[in-house]
Amino acid sequence: MSYSHSSKNTHTKTSNTNCFHSMTKDLEPSVTPGFKAYLPFVHKYFYFRTCSELSTAVYVGVQYNKTPSVAELYEALAKVVDKNPQLGLQIFADDGADVNCCPVEAEDGITKPDPPSRVYAAQLKMLDFSKVVSFHEELDAKSDEAITMFLGERFEFGSSDKSFWKIDVFKDNWLVFTFDHTLLDGMSGVLVQNDLANFLNTGHSGNVQRCNNIYRPKKIASSVEDLGVVNIYTKPHTDRAGFAHHLSKSLVSEKYTFNPEHVIEKNHFIDNTRYVSIPQSDLLRLIRVGKQNGSIALNSLLCALLGVASKNTFVLGEKTIPFLFAVNHRESSNLPADLLGIFIKAEHLTSPILKDSLFQANELNIAEFLQYAADVHGLVAKAIISKDGLENFNELALVDLLSATKGKEGKLPTDVFASSNLGAQFKSYVSGGDRGLAFTIEDSIFGQSHSFSNLLTISSISTLNGGMNMLVTYPDNRKKEGDMFVENLNRCIRALLDFELREN
Repeated sequence: MSYSHSSKNTHTKTSNTNCFHSMTKDLEPSVTPGFKAYLPFVHKYFYFRTCSELSTAVYVGVQYNKTPSVAELYEALAKVVDKNPQLGLQIFADDGADVNCCPVEAEDGITKPDPPSRVYAAQLKMLDFSKVVSFHEELDAKSDEAITMFLGERFEFGSSDKSFWKIDVFKDNWLVFTFDHTLLDGMSGVLVQNDLANFLNTGHSGNVQRCNNIYRPKKIASSVEDLGVVNIYTKPHTDRAGFAHHLSKSLVSEKYTFNPEHVIEKNHFIDNTRYVSIPQSDLLRLIRVGKQNGSIALNSLLCALLGVASKNTFVLGEKTIPFLFAVNHRESSNLPADLLGIFIKAEHLTSPILKDSLFQANELNIAEFLQYAADVHGLVAKAIISKDGLENFNELALVDLLSATKGKEGKLPTDVFASSNLGAQFKSYVSGGDRGLAFTIEDSIFGQSHSFSNLLTISSISTLNGGMNMLVTYPDNRKKEGDMFVENLNRCIRALLDFELREN
């Protein structure tokens, strides 16, 4: 879930340590003389959204068994930035242009942002962690006050001493990592939280009287790779700030030889997420299977695969299943070309019957599956051109997404799976009393859930050049079924690829 945020410093001294910060007034924060990484289209898109004061920040909130001291946190963060160099970057514009896109009045009288044509990421000479970390130990992270604080601030571009990320520590050991979407993809927050937990448990220097709040990069960047600015939508990178492919493994607390001091106790993204990767070559072959067998679109084929993979895991017996899928709605809704955003149409459908004959001796029956997929495609194609569905879902601004979900408060979700890139998650939806939209936001940040499915959420990014990266998330009490679902999905994909190889 994404919202706007600021790097405004509200740091206060904690109660668990006497910590003195290095003074920075004599320092001259600026960029290193290293490499400039001009932003590709996708990064510029998120940059432009932030310029327009629209929602681009991503939050990942986790609860620890104990709150780390300031000294421990600063030392661990230095290691996190070393490993994730994007956290040490800022964005600037050529020729001294205002990188914050001050609004200008267009010919039609509408005020619009005026972004520079060329913007680039550059490495900061230093970061002051006292401007990055804020402690609110008396404040409930899920309170309306905290939620209002999240939503009322935003990050700043072009600053030589401010970063695009922030750590907020709250009551009951909640730690929220917030970052701008421009330089890191949505799942990077999970990787950073995972790295932070690891580094917190590797020990610190013991100098708790003087915190090392000043960070300087160990290496001056000389390439795009050094800066970590990769175009994930063209070629996904899973070893850097890409997708959390290793999160399907054991919990953080099980990774250490010795008893860890800091354990993440609550984070669905780490505990309940499996990663599925379909390389470019295989994705093209799946597209070919669809085209050669009834002109089944890839989106329909994937919905069919997800439905069949749920059989004998989350779905027992021969029955239909409700599911949600989302498609780009820009072209079909005739939106103005200069209107920003990825406009989504979300549809709730009921699948054809999942017959037992879809499998023979635990193997996918290709003929039965292709018929099932063709039937799914018929439903999907009809839904796309219909007037139903959540029109313009996730238009750009926060209120668009929340207004679309507000009507679901107090209602249990019914979809077996939700396939989209909107971060729609599992979880029984409760109203949250009179808190309204604040509850929706809380549920997203701390429960990592947005209730369109009570069983499975499939979040994916795919391109013809980069293949597909897919994250499968499931509830706490359905881990066995979730693991079986992913195994089924991989087996069904492999069966289709083997079929394509035989046919071609």
